[in-house]
Amino acid sequence: MKTRIGEILDYYIRYENLARFIDYSPDPSEVEGQTWPEEDLFDPVRIRDVVREYRKKHILRELGTTNTNDDIEQEIDKFLNDEIGLEAVLDRVSSDDTRPRLKNIIETVTGEMSLNIGYPLLARNWNERKPKLYPVVTFQCLWRDVGGLEVTSFVVNRNALEIFAACSEQCEVQEVGAISAKKCEAFLTEAEAVRNADIRAILDQLDRIWKRHFPDAPFNRLVEFYEYEKWRLVPFAFVTLDKIESVSEPIFRRELTRLADRINRRSSQLLENYVLGNTARRPYSPEESIGSFHYGSYTSDYPLNQKQWEIISIIPKVKILSVSGPPGTGKTTLLKELIADFVVRKAMELMRLTDRSWEPLKIDDRTIYRSPLKGKNPFSLIISSTNNRAVDNIGQELLREISYFPGVSSNPDFKGIFCARLGRKENIDQFSRECFDRLINELQKTDDNAATRVFEEVVSSFNSTFQELKSLCETLVEHERLREQVRQRESLREPAGWKEVFDRVQIAVIEAEAALKEVERQLQDHEERLQRLMEQIAAVLQEEEDGECTRTECEAGLRQAYKDLNYWNSIKRFPNRLLNVLPSRRRFLAANPSDSYLLDVRIRPLQQRLLQTEERLRQIRSTKTALERRADEMREEQKRLTALRNERSEQRNERLQRLELVRRWGESAENIARLLEEPEADRLPYYRLVNAKPVLSLRKRLFDLALRLIEAYIRKHREPIVANLRAYGDFYSEHRKKEKQKNLYRYEIHLWETFFLCFPVVTTTLHSFSEQRYPLLAEWFDTLLIDEAGQILPHYLCAPLYRARRAIIVGDTKQLEPVRTLAASLVETDHQDISILQNSAMDYAGRATDRIGVMLTEHRRCERSIMSFSNRYVYEEKLELVKPDRHDKLFGANLVAFDIRGLKDASKHHNHAEVSACKRIVRMLADRYGPDIIKDIGIITPFAHQKKLLEKVCPGVEAGTVHTFQGREKKIILFSSVIDGRHAKNRSLADFVGGSPYLLNVAFSRAKEQLIWVGNVEAIEKSDNYLAKALGEIRRHGVLYSLYSPEQEANVRPEQRAEAYRVYDDEWQTESGPDTDAPFVHSAEQHYRLLLQTLENSRRFVGIVSPWIGAAVVDDRLLSVLKAAKMRGVDVRVVFGYRGGQGISLENLRRLIEVEYEGRTDGENAEQAIQALRDCLGHALRYRPPLHVKLMLVDSQVLWIGSHNWLSNRYGKSDEISYRIRDKDAIEYVKSRYFSDDAD
Repeated sequence: MKTRIGEILDYYIRYENLARFIDYSPDPSEVEGQTWPEEDLFDPVRIRDVVREYRKKHILRELGTTNTNDDIEQEIDKFLNDEIGLEAVLDRVSSDDTRPRLKNIIETVTGEMSLNIGYPLLARNWNERKPKLYPVVTFQCLWRDVGGLEVTSFVVNRNALEIFAACSEQCEVQEVGAISAKKCEAFLTEAEAVRNADIRAILDQLDRIWKRHFPDAPFNRLVEFYEYEKWRLVPFAFVTLDKIESVSEPIFRRELTRLADRINRRSSQLLENYVLGNTARRPYSPEESIGSFHYGSYTSDYPLNQKQWEIISIIPKVKILSVSGPPGTGKTTLLKELIADFVVRKAMELMRLTDRSWEPLKIDDRTIYRSPLKGKNPFSLIISSTNNRAVDNIGQELLREISYFPGVSSNPDFKGIFCARLGRKENIDQFSRECFDRLINELQKTDDNAATRVFEEVVSSFNSTFQELKSLCETLVEHERLREQVRQRESLREPAGWKEVFDRVQIAVIEAEAALKEVERQLQDHEERLQRLMEQIAAVLQEEEDGECTRTECEAGLRQAYKDLNYWNSIKRFPNRLLNVLPSRRRFLAANPSDSYLLDVRIRPLQQRLLQTEERLRQIRSTKTALERRADEMREEQKRLTALRNERSEQRNERLQRLELVRRWGESAENIARLLEEPEADRLPYYRLVNAKPVLSLRKRLFDLALRLIEAYIRKHREPIVANLRAYGDFYSEHRKKEKQKNLYRYEIHLWETFFLCFPVVTTTLHSFSEQRYPLLAEWFDTLLIDEAGQILPHYLCAPLYRARRAIIVGDTKQLEPVRTLAASLVETDHQDISILQNSAMDYAGRATDRIGVMLTEHRRCERSIMSFSNRYVYEEKLELVKPDRHDKLFGANLVAFDIRGLKDASKHHNHAEVSACKRIVRMLADRYGPDIIKDIGIITPFAHQKKLLEKVCPGVEAGTVHTFQGREKKIILFSSVIDGRHAKNRSLADFVGGSPYLLNVAFSRAKEQLIWVGNVEAIEKSDNYLAKALGEIRRHGVLYSLYSPEQEANVRPEQRAEAYRVYDDEWQTESGPDTDAPFVHSAEQHYRLLLQTLENSRRFVGIVSPWIGAAVVDDRLLSVLKAAKMRGVDVRVVFGYRGGQGISLENLRRLIEVEYEGRTDGENAEQAIQALRDCLGHALRYRPPLHVKLMLVDSQVLWIGSHNWLSNRYGKSDEISYRIRDKDAIEYVKSRYFSDDAD
């Protein structure tokens, strides 16, 4: 595992090693080097002299200043000039003890010499004392006394390349990274493959690569660039013999290098999960939060929403948590609640340790103290990000809102000193001056007896409030447990009141008891019937027994009778009959006088009786079998009824238990209803109960008491705390490297623990999160919270995560991406899941998190329609948009688009027509809502040049690019898209703005109450990307105004149009009619008269765009006026065509008529009218479908535009209107778009 972590850290370090040269900007005051004229760069003698001078300085430095003199310098010069040998120099400058070391040093210095050469140089403010320099290429070279200068490697400076690319693309340098990102990356990729040892040869190859990727650049060779946006190419090179590490040392490279060493001694599970992925992560389930509660609330004005509360509930159960936070979903609210809970838990920990003393630790001549917390730093929190504004905002909010040591801070805007802002140096200085030093002074003035008394009082109040909250929350947990049992046992899917459930279960109990009684009755009846049956069976068995006895008697009698018959027959035969005189025979014969007697009297009756008996027995046995079968059946039925009775009894008992459970739930619900003053507490979800007003108030009170308890604890233990704070101040002062401080390193964590006790939250940027202030030790503080993680490169978090025990990483990968300086080919990895070029810190966090899929989904910032684009195209309808739409606004909606068409500047990315429209909109907003609305208006544009113009014409209104507005919000946002559809680079500009939805997502989500889009609707629709999709959302949910294509307007009410169209021209008035200086005409006849008057009075130019041409307008009078205008030298041009199609042109007029006028009755007359205009105008009549615009341009000064077909409609609808526009930018656009030779 450690080996794998080490390999990945090495990959990060390689990235930073290359990135420092990509971004390298040498500062001659900090880097030991020289600025050479470029001709010296290619002079071997000059390079040799510099190398020799460097060698001499290095040798003299090793000798030490006390041992050097002019003679020694001369000897060294002779050696370096090859006039004497090494041994001779050593004889002169060394002793026997120092000779071996000096010999090794001199041999090393006089070997191959490394040089770093930056050439050519781009300079900003070249003539000032400290100009900003970018070397176009940084060459790493070797100098050999034999062989000269050899390039071993080189890197093209990305910043310099982007300046060149901006000049080529004629855009702001800040914008070229997005507009020409692929070209720049391709250039860097090919440049990386160049292999040559000569500077000139390398530059020649780079020139060829440049020309291939930027063929339209105004210079063919890099050294031919002169100046752009105050950047000049100067004929100099910057040369340094410093080692690579001293040229440019990025903080992240240094931190990663130290971390790679640390990780071998002590690992960090947090860091391993972040870098390698968390194999134990599992999907997030809202059910995890049921039964949970927290102790502190930041405010009692409103509770957390359910998703925020669920996240707060699971934080104690996780080590690393990734929270996806789309804009406006309450990330700051979540953070503040977490802080409040941490403060309460910290106070509980201090209360537990209240009787334990601080342990003194003697360090040299100083005593510091170990707190009873033993360096664990519980509930310490560091908030960090690369976005300095985000970090500053939360730090200042905490200071303004939390009353903690009130009156200590010298800043009147701050309620206390709760947060230590330790990012930039000015923040640290301000914190030290306004908070840190003043806290020490305050504690020194504390009365110990009073502090002890206050502490005891606060502990008592805190403990009683805590017990009250704990008891209430435990009651709520028990209530939820009972409700959950009821929900499961009753299969409740919808919220139900306990009484309703009780009645339902009570009815079920009654039904169960009735069913049990019925079964018991049936069983009793059945048992009685079975008893009677058993009695019948007993009688039959007795009868069977009697029959068996009878049959036995008969069988015995027959056997005796047959025996007697045989005997009779034997004594009748001679000589046996001679004995018949015997007395026994005489008695036998007397009883059985003849054989017939035996047969008739004895045998045959017995036989008859036996037959009867057997027949009866068969009948009895049959009856017995039937009765026994019936008895078996009845016994089975008895068993069934018995089981049913038991089942009904169990059912009755189970329902009685359910009834008891519901009754207990009801008692709990009634109790909670009384405690929370919530009549329907039994119907409210657990989230609502634990965030009810009384609970929320208790949590807020506990938070306030926790702050007082921590204050009182600090005052009570002021002596050790002041000692530690002083040691902390000394340790992190400018003199921390003093020898007397070195032993404090071992106790740094104890100083930090005291610091966090006094200042519970620290904010800092990731660029300031270095070992200079924060010890690089594993898990020395509790929680790291990262904001805007979607904009952070993943390796920036490695060292901070190593220091923390828990991390909460919040961000959104669907807004702005991190700024990456390297091309893919320069730093590669086989594992795409760790690639810096393809991942952000938020991507890493998604694989590291203990719970998958945690996302804040309740959006409260913007009104519903404003976020419709982002919700649909960015967040897949996952957001719950809770803020309702309010359309009682200027222009009639909260989502508005104006079709403003003006030409983008040829060389800069700005559009004057859109600037003018924005200025008018701001003025109209101020007229509507008052001048105070200005501070609530923001103007967003993708381009920096446009932003600068907007700032000039709209003073007081904050204008910025999308990147600068990240993390901001305004009531009203204007969005100026700039693209015009005419610029040569229109496609790339449109892709820059709308190639992905993320830039537009940021723009839309800044507007709380109204978003007003200012842009060219035609160009936007042709972009066929997310620009068009955004416009589609405005059509669906808002209002779209267009003078150029009125039929494309969406949801416009007539009464709103007059007000909205003031955006198009400063001179808009209210009179109408062609005979006055009026701003619009509104009937077909007025349009016809205006057309004739225009042709009669125009001096230089008349241009007409009319999709249709008809004979009703193109009559003899119009043709006569038109010919007269031509004779006066007026340039008249007509553009028409509505449908168009392949192969259709004026050369085939019949086919044109068939297509354009299909389904119309005026086709034949139209053909004559078109031919008449063609005869009159020649090539000035142009067929350029598809057209939807209807306009007339007069002398390049006045533009009439609206819904009227100028050359087709004379007697049509009277509600078609054309408006007069004198806006110069709109007129220039119309000339270029419709009447120039290269018009579409």
